[in-house]
Amino acid sequence: MYLGTVIAAIVCCDSRQEVTMTLLTTEESALMLADHHIREALQRIAMQEKRVHEQLQCGQHSLQAEELLRLMLDALCLFAEHRRQIEEELGRERRLLKNLGR
Repeated sequence: MYLGTVIAAIVCCDSRQEVTMTLLTTEESALMLADHHIREALQRIAMQEKRVHEQLQCGQHSLQAEELLRLMLDALCLFAEHRRQIEEELGRERRLLKNLGR
């Protein structure tokens, strides 16, 4: 009976470590994707800023372009917050993995 309990505990620990490793990989992939989204958003924001500037220089109506720019900046803030949440989760998973390795 005791040996069965020890084996079950080892299997359970190995399973948790495997699940944690899978979660780490998933979170690391999500972090890379979040970084990609932020880079793309920054590029698009720079292009939109340029459009707004060009429209203002030419004396054209720029309210729609400026509103789009504000929306893009809002989206960037959401992307950054999402990235922060992923980093927090990744940190929790790494701590869990470290504790399982004790």
